[in-house]
Amino acid sequence: MPRYGLNGVAVRFQSGIKALAGVDLELAAGELLVVLGVTGAGKTTLLRTIAGLQKPDSGAILEDGRDITALPPHARDMAMVFQNFSLYPGLTVGGNLAFPLQAKALALPAQEIQSRVRQTAERLGLADKLHRRPEQLSGGELQRVAIGRALVRRPKLFLFDEPLASLDAKLRERMVSEIRSLQRAQGCGMIYVTHDHVEAMSLADRIAVLDQGRVLQIGTPDEIYRHPAESRVARMLGRPGINLLTSEEAGRLGLPLPGAGPGAGGKFAGIRPESWRVTADPKGPAVATLVEQLGPMLAIVLDVQGITLRVAAPPYLRVKPGDRFRLGVDPSEILAFEK
Repeated sequence: MPRYGLNGVAVRFQSGIKALAGVDLELAAGELLVVLGVTGAGKTTLLRTIAGLQKPDSGAILEDGRDITALPPHARDMAMVFQNFSLYPGLTVGGNLAFPLQAKALALPAQEIQSRVRQTAERLGLADKLHRRPEQLSGGELQRVAIGRALVRRPKLFLFDEPLASLDAKLRERMVSEIRSLQRAQGCGMIYVTHDHVEAMSLADRIAVLDQGRVLQIGTPDEIYRHPAESRVARMLGRPGINLLTSEEAGRLGLPLPGAGPGAGGKFAGIRPESWRVTADPKGPAVATLVEQLGPMLAIVLDVQGITLRVAAPPYLRVKPGDRFRLGVDPSEILAFEK
């Protein structure tokens, strides 16, 4: 499988908005790269540019070092899966799966088409639904057909544009596992964009955090979570969300600020909710204002001297609003960010 690269890719819309602002990316052979970002970060534009559906204003797209920026979409051998499924309602499941293989440019014999459709349907659990039409399928089945239309082509690169956003949480979790298993079995490269940090952490070999058309950080899920390059990256991962404290607030809580010195006023601290040590104490300074049961943990909102903190506690802890606590944190768990 080929390697891909983006060198300084920029896209500006006619309105003057910079959708991509000099993006540099590398995708290793067979790698699954997740692009994580909020709505409007430029994720879909990035995929469309890689696929050849959007012409960049500057920069280059490379395949194994070869510049493919000017190649039309059909010559790039990439398959894109959209959020809205984009199935043909007049065709059966089998017809939708076969459609990408019926292009004259491929010139595949009917027997080869039937074989690929059957193999793909079996892999996705759709073998008994080949004669059904889209309106007869569930949301999860529709998404599997959409994924199957990409898989059946056996392209060099898969591009996934938030394909699970419209599915319920349980089905999303199942489909994340299926996509990861399929990608590993195929050994193909994949770029998957999402705004969901759980999907990103579950799927990725590496994560690229995109914001306002710029890549803020690229790294493994563990690197991105534990060593975020800046506060915008830190805020995108984790639930409950990270606590961000000004240097003045950190001082009031008696917390050391890494790198503190004459310029400490220009920094602030980041502390993950799970980094806090929570001890029940009727005379403690932290007062619970909200308690949320998240299954494997309790999410507790605390008020400490007018400062709001989010902490994660074991699920067996009995907590109600008004309870008081003492807090502690290992200094090595405190992150420092520029203001």
